[in-house]
Amino acid sequence: MPDYERMSRVRQGMSAVLSYAGETAVWRQYVSASAALSEYGLGSGLTYVSRTITGLFAQLRPQEIMQPGGFYQAGDLRCTCFEPISTRDEFLFEGSRYQSITTPVNVSLFGSAAHTTILRRA
Repeated sequence: MPDYERMSRVRQGMSAVLSYAGETAVWRQYVSASAALSEYGLGSGLTYVSRTITGLFAQLRPQEIMQPGGFYQAGDLRCTCFEPISTRDEFLFEGSRYQSITTPVNVSLFGSAAHTTILRRA
């Protein structure tokens, strides 16, 4: 039998985290590419759908940046949200455009499925 009381507490915890610690950003979700040639002004090339989402954005830890042959750079952001972000998606966050550079990694946020990805300034 489901524990509805626990489920209610988990949902309250999630909403509290996103309400008080989460930040909003415009998520430009990649939809498709056009067959036209954008360099000649015949089509836009890539097509996106924009919507506002709430996520947890944070700078990467020094241990992740300073690894030998490290893939991450100073200035990259970690984004944790409930939507799976693909590698062609973009974010408009705090006046800058970021692009997802990793596939989403599934994490548990208060017992609910969430996804985390790394964003790099585009």
